[in-house]
Amino acid sequence: MKYVIARPINGIFLNDLEYALDAPEPDGKIMLFDNEQEARKFLLCAGYTPEELEADIDSGAVQIKEFKEDKE
Repeated sequence: MKYVIARPINGIFLNDLEYALDAPEPDGKIMLFDNEQEARKFLLCAGYTPEELEADIDSGAVQIKEFKEDKE
């Protein structure tokens, strides 16, 4: 199982989610993490403080979710 980092587009919770990418669009692919702890560590290394990260996760401003690949 893999995990992704997401947030509501423009910070509006009624909008769809946008995901952390490994490069700028259009070449970027969704970043995948082996577990939630790796995703949290990435965000902390990117500049979040532990307190800010917990507050944003609790409010839903940042989400760490299981990655569900569409298979058609």
